[in-house]
Amino acid sequence: METVPTQGFIWAPRGESVSSAGMGNHGESESQEHDGLLRWMYYAGLIAKVGVVALQMTGVRGGFITSYGADMAGPVWMYTALRRRVTVLRYLYRPLPSPVLTAVFVFLVGTVWELCQTVDLGAVIRQITRGRFDPYDIVAYAASLIACVIVDVYSRQRS
Repeated sequence: METVPTQGFIWAPRGESVSSAGMGNHGESESQEHDGLLRWMYYAGLIAKVGVVALQMTGVRGGFITSYGADMAGPVWMYTALRRRVTVLRYLYRPLPSPVLTAVFVFLVGTVWELCQTVDLGAVIRQITRGRFDPYDIVAYAASLIACVIVDVYSRQRS
């Protein structure tokens, strides 16, 4: 299937509108408002995650921000990336998954990652799961994802 440029570096299959491909701005003004909100959430989550990680790497002890900021911003970023289809996974699923299904998937990934910290996975390449298990990280994942679903569903109903 031939592809055509739609917006910057995003491509959609020829013959499909940008909205049916699930990428970029949608043709309707109502959908543009919803997509704009998801775009804002995506970049806010990314910037917050990178900012908190930078603080952690420089040794700043910022209390709640450095302890749970990345655990709240990361799921927001992941959720909106999946909902906006800006990941490689956009080729694996054709219909856009529901907000709840997306949140459950992101929550499960984060929870499994957190649970991996309870066992010694020293044999894993570069020990990527190193860290300290903190059950409040899972609470942070859940809180941020519940907020994402509420904002996503409410903004869709409103538009």
